[in-house]
Amino acid sequence: MAQQNQQQPESGWVKPRDAFSLLLIFANVHAACLHPFLRRGCGVDVPGIFGVGGLLLMGVYAESTRSYGMVRYIGVWLVALIVMRIRSDRRQHSRYLGYPALVARLPPVRWARDREASAKAIEPVFCVLAGAFISQWSEPVGSFVAAGVVSLAVIEGIQRMLARREGIEINNATVRMEHMAERRNGGW
Repeated sequence: MAQQNQQQPESGWVKPRDAFSLLLIFANVHAACLHPFLRRGCGVDVPGIFGVGGLLLMGVYAESTRSYGMVRYIGVWLVALIVMRIRSDRRQHSRYLGYPALVARLPPVRWARDREASAKAIEPVFCVLAGAFISQWSEPVGSFVAAGVVSLAVIEGIQRMLARREGIEINNATVRMEHMAERRNGGW
C-alpha cells in the first residue's frame, strides 16, 4: 500500500538541464557538418561521434527535403572531413574544434588582437551570409548552412563560459595553495 502512495515521476517532462543537454548535442552535431569547411588544425578526436550524428542529420535532411544538392553537399563534406582528419594537429587538445581559418582571413578579423576569438565570434554571421549565397544554387543546402548561426553561436558561447569558469577555478586553486603555504610556514 505504501508503494502505491509514492508518486512516480511524470513521463514526458523534460527538465531544463536535459533540454540544455539536448540543445548542446544537436548544436555539436550540426556544427560537425560545417567545421570541415571552416576550421583547420583540429584535435585528433574531432568530429568523433558528432560527425556520425552529422552524417545522419544530413542524410535525414536530404531525404526530407528531397534535395539532390544536399546529397552533393554530403559528398563534398566527406572529402573535406577526410582532409580535416588527415591534417589534424596532434599537438592540440584531442577535442579542439580547430582554428577558424576561413573566417580568420577576412579583413576585420586579420586586424583583431585575438584573431581566433574574433573569427569564432564572426563565424555564425558568416554562415548566414554563406547560406544566403548558397541558397541561389540550392535552397535546402543554403538553409542548412545558415542554421549554423545557431549551432556555432551556442557552441562558442558554451566554450567561452567554460573557459571563464576554468580561469576562476585556476585562480581559486592558486589562492588556496598560497594560503596553505602561509599556514605551513607559520604565517597564521
